[in-house]
Amino acid sequence: GDLAIFQKPAMAVVGSRKMSVYGKAAIDQLIPELSEAVVIVSGLAKGVDAYTHQAAMSGGETIAVIGTGLLTSYPSEHHKLQARIAHDHLLVSPLPNHAKIQRWHFPYRNLTIAGLSQATMVIEAAEKSGSLITANYALQENRLVFAVPGPISNPLSAGTNQLIYYGAAPALQASEILRDLFFNV
Repeated sequence: GDLAIFQKPAMAVVGSRKMSVYGKAAIDQLIPELSEAVVIVSGLAKGVDAYTHQAAMSGGETIAVIGTGLLTSYPSEHHKLQARIAHDHLLVSPLPNHAKIQRWHFPYRNLTIAGLSQATMVIEAAEKSGSLITANYALQENRLVFAVPGPISNPLSAGTNQLIYYGAAPALQASEILRDLFFNV
């Protein structure tokens, strides 16, 4: 991909593989404006990640960090999306090129996502979600963490609401996120 993308400010956006209508609406509301100002980094997983990459590409740039080698497409239905990102944006892996799918690879992917980004935003996350691992890595590196608040009755909001309870900034408007991001850089 385009290595010059590494030189630009970046924000990780992660969330549930089981994206809800609410999660999709949050991405539609936040990502177009955010992607005009920062590179959007995500993990190319089903749900929030893939939809975020697509939304970012409509007006900005994206980095996909995958949990396999660069020569493997996972999930397989994202083959075309992965190829498009590799060609027009940037595809990154912390693993050797031929690495296949292994469960223990994904925490490395999450660490790389957080490490490439000045901030991390969690769109939707259950109480025990890999997205919370990414947010925790960001916090360990003293990076900003944002979370989209959600209904207390929705299990996909349990993780994001918990992040807000423990001090993450609520992700309400792209302009506020960008102000916080560039004020703290």
